[in-house]
Amino acid sequence: MFRWPVEIVQMKRNVRMARPELDRLRFNLLKSQLLDAYEKIPFYHAAFRKQCIDPRKFTSLQELVNYPVLTRAEIQKAGPGFLSRNGHLGKIRRSHSSGSTGRPLWISFDANTWFRKKYLSKLRSRIECGIKLNEKVAIFDTASPGEVALRNHNKLFSTPLFKARFFSIFRDTEKQISDLLQWRPQNIDSPPGHIFQLAQALARHRVEPGMFKRIFTSSEYLEPNMRGYIQDRYAAEVFDIYGCTEIKEIAWECERHDGYHINEDEVYVEILSGLTPVKPGEIGDIVLTDLRNKAMPLIRYRIGDRGRLLPGPCSCGRTFSRMAPVAGRSSDFVITPGGQKLSPYQFTTAIEKIDGLLQYQLVQEDIRTIIVKVIMAEGAGLQKALEITDEIKGFLVEPMDIKVESCKRINIEENGKFKVVRNKLLEC
Repeated sequence: MFRWPVEIVQMKRNVRMARPELDRLRFNLLKSQLLDAYEKIPFYHAAFRKQCIDPRKFTSLQELVNYPVLTRAEIQKAGPGFLSRNGHLGKIRRSHSSGSTGRPLWISFDANTWFRKKYLSKLRSRIECGIKLNEKVAIFDTASPGEVALRNHNKLFSTPLFKARFFSIFRDTEKQISDLLQWRPQNIDSPPGHIFQLAQALARHRVEPGMFKRIFTSSEYLEPNMRGYIQDRYAAEVFDIYGCTEIKEIAWECERHDGYHINEDEVYVEILSGLTPVKPGEIGDIVLTDLRNKAMPLIRYRIGDRGRLLPGPCSCGRTFSRMAPVAGRSSDFVITPGGQKLSPYQFTTAIEKIDGLLQYQLVQEDIRTIIVKVIMAEGAGLQKALEITDEIKGFLVEPMDIKVESCKRINIEENGKFKVVRNKLLEC
């Protein structure tokens, strides 16, 4: 922990590292992971030998396509066979993601990787987006009020250089607002669905915009219309972060807001169609390889998200490559009466162009019925929202019953997250 100031300085340098040097760093990290997995993870040792793959002969980043793609089910089935046999990794930290299946997926991290991913990677992206080290950050978390209180007593989060305070999104909204106004942070870190609902509550309290400088959103898909409302209501710049429980922070927006910079010194990102890499700009399945975690490395892990790699460098001058996640997990497909699976991306691109739409959720009630819950801007009217019906029916190849419901609030899930598409057929 005492070396973290030196490490964060090096991590900041990596963001603008010359491309050849960055690629050498990525190659060395990737080869180290492959060798370590082969030698110390029973699952990978068996899988690589079955495919006649020898990581000791790994000579280029492009050779990774020869390695097997990993699924969530394989990790759960392997159990202890996915854990490193290295007994010198320090204290092992664990986190879990339940996902759409409801079956927890537990991920183990070695102590150094946990600290680097949980704190230093986040700190780097926030600094790159303009946070000064002495500014306050309010972090809205899905932990319980009791857990949040314990975190706020941890001196790690309250130093002269970095001042953070946690808020539970499950606490009473009025109390959240009271504490927020009293502490007056310059920065907010929150799931977009929660900060959107908080913005509406602040409007009712007649709190004037301009209180915050920056708002960082993560954990959920950030709808463009919701982004616009949040940015206008708070008069603050919105930066979206893409990550997952299994890898932690994957990519982040810079001040250009032209895609998400991949943490290329932490994770290797591929976009595949089946097992074939797609061209930059094309949408496919996001496949991730963790470059740091030695306790339980995930190599070519198909996370269940969709996205695309963006061609060319960002105009900001940073050399980290860019990607663009798109809405929805693969499990959140809408299923038509004929059995066709429709990606959430088809719905979001159609719906989000409706003027006055602030937030929405698609709920598939049964094989023939889709309910679209909407929150409209003041004065937009339900008639405007009904345009959604025509937009959706415009690309459906089979007749389905589309019902639009105007709401004042769209509830989050029990885990504190918001789902753009909720398919009740998959919850049975």
